[in-house]
Amino acid sequence: MQNHRHAHLMPLSERQIANILALASLLFLFSCQKGTINPVQENASVAAEKGILFSSNFESDVNYPSSNVWLQQEPVAGDIKISNERSHSGVQSTKFTFNYKDWDGNSIVDGRRTEISFKANAPCQKYALGKTYWVAFSSFIPNDWIDDYENNTELIWQFHGSDNGPGDLSPCLAAYVKGGNLNIHVRTNAAIDGALHLLASIPVPKGDWGEWIIQANFDYNNGFIKVWHNDSLLVDYNGSTIYHTTGQTNENGPFLKLGIYKYQWRNLPTKVQQRVIYYDDVIVGDSTTTYAVISTKLKNNGNF
Repeated sequence: MQNHRHAHLMPLSERQIANILALASLLFLFSCQKGTINPVQENASVAAEKGILFSSNFESDVNYPSSNVWLQQEPVAGDIKISNERSHSGVQSTKFTFNYKDWDGNSIVDGRRTEISFKANAPCQKYALGKTYWVAFSSFIPNDWIDDYENNTELIWQFHGSDNGPGDLSPCLAAYVKGGNLNIHVRTNAAIDGALHLLASIPVPKGDWGEWIIQANFDYNNGFIKVWHNDSLLVDYNGSTIYHTTGQTNENGPFLKLGIYKYQWRNLPTKVQQRVIYYDDVIVGDSTTTYAVISTKLKNNGNF
């Protein structure tokens, strides 16, 4: 005969029950936190991204020349490339090189420029007329940049009119380098003379990254432009920000171009045999975003 022992369970006190429940609550809390995001933090992150239409820090989303986003215009293959020589964020940026010997005045498309712009199927390829957008990017002009003669001008960023649309003749908004100055101009009509208005002028910033933030509304009469450079407001303009062109067939808005456009290089005396500039951290937002959001994203390596 086997001898069976019977366990007699003692009733738990209220204090013991309370301690067990407290321990269980702690274990549950720790298990929920592991590998999850705090709902408050998650909502804050989503809110911070509100209004951001596009961003790129040229780290993993660009593979020149087969980029799905960027269209290249360059006289020689390889003049536009990803470089790890310097960066505003991450470890690389886009380097633009333009050599005097490669300038070709007979080719307006590729011979006079080394630039990128959004491809036709990319987000934010055009900025609709009458709507407000934010555009931000960082640029680096090396210390060995030589100031050319003032009449041998170049553009280092621009908003150009779409094909057969308003502003198709010449950029409606652009940064022109003239001698040792960087001038920001707006064009209000298609006339050759008197249509280009100076909005701001600063010495060419060399040897450090410059952060550009632009808020613009492109409109024939009631547009506006604000431009900040390194958090300093350079431009606060209201009025015409784009113009009708002869033979215009559509109302498509302008598009952004980054890089070097030296349109009269070999037609005029020059001191320069090569131009190099770097760009990083391109951000585009709609009217629902703010300066604080764009600036924070630009300063934090394209992230929040």
